[in-house]
Amino acid sequence: MNKTLSIMVVLAGFMAGCRGDGYPDEVVEDLKNSCEELGALNAECDCQVAKIRRMVPYEEYKQRKARGEGLPIEVEVEAARCVDQHHYPSRIVDAFIVGCIKDGGSFDQCACIIRRRQKIQPYADFVRDGLEGRPTPREVVEDGMVCMK
Repeated sequence: MNKTLSIMVVLAGFMAGCRGDGYPDEVVEDLKNSCEELGALNAECDCQVAKIRRMVPYEEYKQRKARGEGLPIEVEVEAARCVDQHHYPSRIVDAFIVGCIKDGGSFDQCACIIRRRQKIQPYADFVRDGLEGRPTPREVVEDGMVCMK
């Protein structure tokens, strides 16, 4: 009985220290903190980190980071599905408004445009379009025109 208990204790200790995917705790925390800094909720960030860990082996993640590369587009889009698709993270909304103002819009116009866009375009599509350099979908542009009056 003592031998079985000892083996279980050793095994539990091993399992606690090893996740199996190779991601060190500090990297997982950094990923989660980066997500939260964008204004996503805790559960949304947990989901995003889990998807990244499942889709990108740690060695590949480490190499990409060393080369200054981001995650593959399909991983970014899949991680974006973790957030409420019609309520973009607050930092994303803020960055959109700042960019819109720099392009000549007023605060009210820019805030109106992003509010309306969130209702039409799911966040994952917004992310994909941005990463792939796609133009804003026609229906989003047309709907946003009411904000310019």
